[in-house]
Amino acid sequence: MDDKYIRIRKDILCKIIISIVIIILAGLLVFQIHNRIEEKKANEYTPVEYVDITYEDLKSKVTDKEDCFICGSPEMSLMPYYRKFDTLGIISLNDCYVIDLGLKAYDEVGKEMSDEGSTSIRSTSLDNVKYTVHSTASRGMADIEITVTEDVRLDTKNLEKNLCSDCLPKVAEVLEHSYKKGDEKKETIPLCLIDFETLEVYSMQDFYRGYFVRDYWVQLDFIDDKIELEAFYLPVRE
Repeated sequence: MDDKYIRIRKDILCKIIISIVIIILAGLLVFQIHNRIEEKKANEYTPVEYVDITYEDLKSKVTDKEDCFICGSPEMSLMPYYRKFDTLGIISLNDCYVIDLGLKAYDEVGKEMSDEGSTSIRSTSLDNVKYTVHSTASRGMADIEITVTEDVRLDTKNLEKNLCSDCLPKVAEVLEHSYKKGDEKKETIPLCLIDFETLEVYSMQDFYRGYFVRDYWVQLDFIDDKIELEAFYLPVRE
């Protein structure tokens, strides 16, 4: 017998090879099972908890509807004038300031008039909120930039003092919003959109990005402390 070689019986060699193959296959199987478990964990739905901000507990202190800022005619209010408009506006709820978006042109008595295609630019700053409005009534379009500083808070007492029992719940509803539990508290934006024709109000909280109000399309974008609102008059073609 040659000392350089070790003879192994054929049946033993086959068993060794089979054992090695089984070990390799078992390792691959364990690896696949581990990967599937990890994929399943990654794909499992984890419920996200939200904190809801609501204002259902607000109670109107207005006893005479004529004193309501939205549907009445309180002293120094421009709402009776704007209610003649068939268009949209923004209400600053902390100071009852109203901004016409300028989607249509009206004269001093609230009668619609033709526009020669000029673009109106207006800028106002009130209660740490700055408004810049660009509007072209002849094209039925407006672009509004609103800057709201971090220290601005919704004045709920002002709402109760200036809105009647019919208007207050509608405004309270559009102020509702939510944020993820554990995140920094999201403050309520003290603004809402209003349809001067119907007196319906619409949300300007930062989870809305766009909606139709009758023949008007309103689009919202939120960047840091700025709100960019675009509005277009889009009547149905006949």
